[in-house]
Amino acid sequence: MMGTISLDNFIFLLCSILQERSIVLVSESQRRISIAMQALISLIRPFDWCFAAIYALPENCLEMLSSPMPVICGVKCSSEYAKSKIIPEYAPITSKDILYYFVD
Repeated sequence: MMGTISLDNFIFLLCSILQERSIVLVSESQRRISIAMQALISLIRPFDWCFAAIYALPENCLEMLSSPMPVICGVKCSSEYAKSKIIPEYAPITSKDILYYFVD
């Protein structure tokens, strides 16, 4: 993850996780999602992420993003699919800001 992310994006992700903001990691590779999630959670040490961290959120469970609790989750799909289907479909039902980060 660290080799493929710009410094600005890195700082933005770090600030987002410290502000307890929901983050959805999107990639076609489950391995990349897992590595990125573990890196994000490790970044905030000595603090702990005490909310849900879901490494593989199935598409039929995406309504979980509308919960009031922050979540870090991974969705295995292409960035084009996420931009055209997932984000437009679930953005209206969520009342909070969700950060989508495309790992690929």
